[in-house]
Amino acid sequence: MSELLNFILTHEKAFRSRSRLASLYSDFRLQAATNPDGYAANIAAWRDALTAAARAGLIPSQGIDHDLLAIRTGDELARALESREWGRPLALGTVIQDAVARKEMVPLREFLENKTIVYVRSWRVSPWQVVSWGLRQLGLTGRTAAEDKLAVGSFVIMANVE
Repeated sequence: MSELLNFILTHEKAFRSRSRLASLYSDFRLQAATNPDGYAANIAAWRDALTAAARAGLIPSQGIDHDLLAIRTGDELARALESREWGRPLALGTVIQDAVARKEMVPLREFLENKTIVYVRSWRVSPWQVVSWGLRQLGLTGRTAAEDKLAVGSFVIMANVE
């Protein structure tokens, strides 16, 4: 068991129950429609665990120094979270996508190049955003298996910056 996984299992309350671990390691993306509360709880549990682990300097990184403010996603992170019993977390990509959508994590390049405050959001809605939202509500578009792929990238964890 990796040091990262050991830290999460020891320090994060949501990761202490065997039945909860089964849910956290499963592909819980379908719960967004069938069990929104369970979906939100799983997203929050992973987000909190990754934030705390980064703050503790336990997220795998390139080089010998561990970044306390950012997380590097990819195969190395998935391997570090792998459990003998549960395997690799199947919805980790969705967790990162959700955190980015909520501006809880910001792509490193965007964070460094942004000339405005990262918290600024436009209230202007484009017609395409309205149409996309409508199609998602009707179930005509949505997440696909390919969308959950954990891409390689670096993301600034805003809670750790704050």
